[in-house]
Amino acid sequence: MINYIFKTTNLCKQYNNELVLNNINMAIKPAQIYGLIGENGAGKSTLMKIIANLVNATSGSFEIFGKSNKAELNKVRKKIGYLIEIPALYPEFSAYKNLMFHCKLHNISNTEVINKVLLKVNLSNVGNKKVENYSLGMKQRLALAVALINDPCFLVLDEPINGLDPQGIVEVRQVLKQLAEQGVTILVSSHILGELELLATHYGFIHKGKLLKEISTNEISKNSPKQICLTVNNIDLALQILNLPHVFKSRNSICFYENVVQLESVITTLLNNNLQILSINTRAKSLENYYLNLIQEQ
Repeated sequence: MINYIFKTTNLCKQYNNELVLNNINMAIKPAQIYGLIGENGAGKSTLMKIIANLVNATSGSFEIFGKSNKAELNKVRKKIGYLIEIPALYPEFSAYKNLMFHCKLHNISNTEVINKVLLKVNLSNVGNKKVENYSLGMKQRLALAVALINDPCFLVLDEPINGLDPQGIVEVRQVLKQLAEQGVTILVSSHILGELELLATHYGFIHKGKLLKEISTNEISKNSPKQICLTVNNIDLALQILNLPHVFKSRNSICFYENVVQLESVITTLLNNNLQILSINTRAKSLENYYLNLIQEQ
């Protein structure tokens, strides 16, 4: 039984005098959807390229499926699907013929897999259409189909929803969740944190080449204070009466975090001043807020 699909120990990558990855220690377990989060240039793509053998690490070590030597890594990489840079798609050919080409690269003789991956990425009805007539979103889904052609156990996806419309984003999310349910492990980066929040089970936060934290979705929910929002009949008057620095206006509500302001005292103060409370709602701190707070602590 493999404990980790991908694990690094003090992994570093240096370009000239710039340390792009600085002693990265991370671990991805089977069937996780691991969201890799960081600003542009943080090192996300470099880390993925090391997994794909497109870039060599400067120092440190890593394991894939528990293997670490070069010969073994070459073998296990055949079980990985990649979407790191847009693959070479031949615009004058159909999606089907493009995938046929990638089947040959992987020595796959059973071309029935093409129909299966086209179905997974919702391109079955346009599989015979030339790629030059595809929208950007359709090309991105075809790129995901390329990553799935070898029936991978591990998917490495750099911005897989880039260029997709809302419907396309939903479709890709559904595909990835289904794959995870089938036991596929997924490493995915995206600048759309709200979408990662709906997809990932675990997160790794990279900032200026350093891995700041690894945490599960459940841990974020448990450890993050909830935001409480009250809808009242007169927001401005309520803010004036409360006169608290940590109570703020958000759309048609007054809001605060439960670890800073006591809900009971707010309710009592408002009712004692004849204000009507129309509704009370709570929501967990967003992934974006968690990430920004983590960065600000550095």
